Amino acid sequence: MADDKAERGKLEASIVAEIKLYLKKLRISRASYHGGDFNGVCCRRIVGNSKAIADNAQVILKQKNVCCDDTTIHKKVYEIQQLIGLLDAAFAYLNIYYLNEDE
Repeated sequence: MADDKAERGKLEASIVAEIKLYLKKLRISRASYHGGDFNGVCCRRIVGNSKAIADNAQVILKQKNVCCDDTTIHKKVYEIQQLIGLLDAAFAYLNIYYLNEDE
């Protein structure tokens, strides 16, 4: 029975729903007035809570028994967390109005 649900996509939908529920607790959601995308405030909340979000995502993925081992889940989630940090750094530099030569 569990295999039937996984084949129909129920497992993935459940993972997405749990992650959305966690994001909602952090007051992060897609704004309908923003075309269904995250607005700037929510993007900043994602960046500010990237470690907590990544940790929670790992727990959810491990609980749902996805087709990866724990090491692979940890590696992939860590890579996404690092990417969020790099995007934060890039946007920080883009917001500097008067760059000096080092920047």
